[in-house]
Amino acid sequence: MVLYLLGGCFSGGDKLEEEGLFVEQEDSGIVFSENSGCDNWILEGPIDFVAITSEHSINVDPCSEIAYYSAASSLSELSVQFDVTELSDDAFDQLDYRVENLLGVPLIDWTSIRDNDSETFQLSFTGEFIVKVRSNDSEKMTNIPIVIECETQCEAEFTRYPIVFMHGLAGFDTLLNVVDY
Repeated sequence: MVLYLLGGCFSGGDKLEEEGLFVEQEDSGIVFSENSGCDNWILEGPIDFVAITSEHSINVDPCSEIAYYSAASSLSELSVQFDVTELSDDAFDQLDYRVENLLGVPLIDWTSIRDNDSETFQLSFTGEFIVKVRSNDSEKMTNIPIVIECETQCEAEFTRYPIVFMHGLAGFDTLLNVVDY
C-alpha cells in the first residue's frame, strides 16, 4: 500500500486512482499579487521545522519562496499567524503565504499577508504540513515572525515520523540466513 501510495504520487497516480485513493485536485497555479515585481520565484527550502506554539523568524529573499514544515493531529484546529507590527506598508503588499499538505493540496491557498495575517485550518490527515511564504519584492529581503498555534483539540497525539511495518515486503524466508521468517 505504501509503495502504491509513493509510486502513485510520483507517476501520475494511476494505482491510487484505481483504488479510489486519488482525489483529483485542481491546481490553483501561481497567483500573482497585483504589486508583484517578480515573474518567477526561487524555491528555497525546506528551511526549517516550526514547532506548534513556538515563534520562528522568517527571512525571505527578493523574488523567493521558502517552505517551512510543521506537524499536528488531524483532530486539531490550527492557525498560522504572522507578526506584522514591524512591517512597513511596502512589505505588507509584497508577502504572500500558503499552507498545504505533503501532497501539495492547499489548506490555505496563496493569501496576501495584508489581507489576512492570521487564518485557521485543519489537516486532512495527521502528520506534517508545509507553510510557504514568498516575497513579491524584487529588491529587498523581508524578515517576519511566524507562529503556528493550536486552537482546539491540542492534546490530540500525532507523530512527525510514523513507522510503517510491511509484512513480507522483500519476499524472503530467512533474515540474514540466520532466523527463519
